[in-house]
Amino acid sequence: TLLPTAISVDVLAVDACSHDVSAFAAIHGDMFFVVASAPQHSAPSSKTKTLDVLDTREMAIAVLPLPDRAESTHPFLSIGRGAENDLTIQDETVSRFHAFLRLDRGSRWFVQDTGSRNGTKVDGILVPRRGEGNAVELFSGALVTFGSISVHFLDAQAVFSLVNRLVKQRRPV
Repeated sequence: TLLPTAISVDVLAVDACSHDVSAFAAIHGDMFFVVASAPQHSAPSSKTKTLDVLDTREMAIAVLPLPDRAESTHPFLSIGRGAENDLTIQDETVSRFHAFLRLDRGSRWFVQDTGSRNGTKVDGILVPRRGEGNAVELFSGALVTFGSISVHFLDAQAVFSLVNRLVKQRRPV
């Protein structure tokens, strides 16, 4: 489970239908983690799906805006199981202080593993631990995995498009 506050898809849908993408980003932020999980009655799939190809009508979707760095007590956003992190992931495969995100002056996001037990991956490739290699730049659409928890890193345009697609799928045909 990802904490703190995910934004309801219904709230996002209202804003996506009544604003353009720039206004949507101004309201909700520029970058998001999006978690999609199959409904409880579905059997787990043997193939990994991405948000681009999955049928979102059958998914539970959580959208978590990345907090502004100014909201953090650190020069980065900390991610881990511990409540002291900026983004908390309550899962036993996630270390207490698992990884961190950093936003550079050019508005580029980077992720670095802190030496966690179960690692951090971007699109299936292991992120170097701090002190053992460079942080990995994140691009919209990347699948980021902390331990066994995978999230999609999406920009406002991608979330805006996803929410509009969800609205269309919910409408009766």
